[in-house]
Amino acid sequence: MSEQHPFSKLLSRKQVADLLCLHPKTVDKWCKSRSRNFPKPVMRWGRSPMWSEAEIEKWLEELIAQANQ
Repeated sequence: MSEQHPFSKLLSRKQVADLLCLHPKTVDKWCKSRSRNFPKPVMRWGRSPMWSEAEIEKWLEELIAQANQ
């Protein structure tokens, strides 16, 4: 897992899906299959996985950079 700022904003599955314009089930599939090097959740809040907003944004920037090559 990459380093993150200790006060990095955490996002729920729905917030990640909204940010990426995806259905929340797609986020689950990508996370379980590790497809596209999708970031792992950094913690759980009860039964809900939480992602670092900074890691999601970094992943998205890398995906865009790869597409532009």
